[in-house]
Amino acid sequence: MTMPETISIYNTFGYLIPFLGLSLFQITRTTKRGRIEKALQESETQYRMLFNSIADPVFIFDQETKLFVDCNQSVIDRYGYSLDELRTMMPHQLHPPGESEAVEKEVKNGDNVDPAPHSYIHVTKAGERLEVEIHTQETTYEGRPAWISIVRDVSERNRILLREQEQRIRAEHLLAQIREAVNTLTSSTTEILAATTQQATGANQQAAAISQTTTTVDEVKVIADQVVSRAQVVARTAQRTVEVSNDGRDAVNETIDSMNQIRARVEGIAENI
Repeated sequence: MTMPETISIYNTFGYLIPFLGLSLFQITRTTKRGRIEKALQESETQYRMLFNSIADPVFIFDQETKLFVDCNQSVIDRYGYSLDELRTMMPHQLHPPGESEAVEKEVKNGDNVDPAPHSYIHVTKAGERLEVEIHTQETTYEGRPAWISIVRDVSERNRILLREQEQRIRAEHLLAQIREAVNTLTSSTTEILAATTQQATGANQQAAAISQTTTTVDEVKVIADQVVSRAQVVARTAQRTVEVSNDGRDAVNETIDSMNQIRARVEGIAENI
């Protein structure tokens, strides 16, 4: 370490200057260290503030031990574990039975590192099940290889999607029913229209038959009137004939009576002769 140059001042002021030079060196070194420590402190504070401001839960775990080494405030708030508790746990312990074994194998083999999100189930300390998507990348934490996982809770999103899917299925089912009803109505309408057309045709035929029948009846009526008139004429003729016959009969009777009288007179005259 190089001491500050104090020789010229030493010759004039004795031991005061070397002592002063050493004190200045110590002050300078302490000041630089303080500034570095303060800068590191500020950097750490800013990092922690930035880390904790991330809305999604963020886990950091060691690649060798597989233990969690750090997390942001969202993890503590959402999962209910303290940082000290998490530092005794591994990633697979956040998964339910049946899934944790596969996750443990993935972490062990390093298969969990993938830019694409992976869908899992996480279980909180209180036992709540969360549907999550996890992005995991390699990083370095305090000089050691680590993994950082950003977790997105998609439980609500999946519930909304499921609800929308159910609504869509119900809508499609309702639409199918409406379509079927429309087809049935169309078919029934076609049948009704055909039947109505047939009835209308029948009605037209009946109307034509009625019209024809009416015409025939009118003709028959005319003929009947004519027959009646003729019958009346015949009746009058017959009556006249009868009257004439009666008059002729009376005349014949009168003639016979006259002839009888003449014969009687002739016989009387003959007897007298």
